[in-house]
Amino acid sequence: ALPIYLATDGEIDLMQVDADYEGRGVAAALLRAIETAARGRRLLRLFTDTSGAAHAFFERAGFTTTASSKTPQTLTDRQVEKALTPD
Repeated sequence: ALPIYLATDGEIDLMQVDADYEGRGVAAALLRAIETAARGRRLLRLFTDTSGAAHAFFERAGFTTTASSKTPQTLTDRQVEKALTPD
């Protein structure tokens, strides 16, 4: 896994898994840890910008699309968000 950065406002600014570990549940475990940390900080939501396979991953994890835009490289960037409930 690569570094994770969770901003104070709940933005997941960086979450990446090395290609050698894709499909092994590493990203899901990282996201669970992020959600636990966010709840510990009493954040009400998490959000991030996604594209491609990352977008599908976050949707499967309960995130919903809140915004969409095209980049100059013709990629579709989507912002996704998930409301957090206390444990």
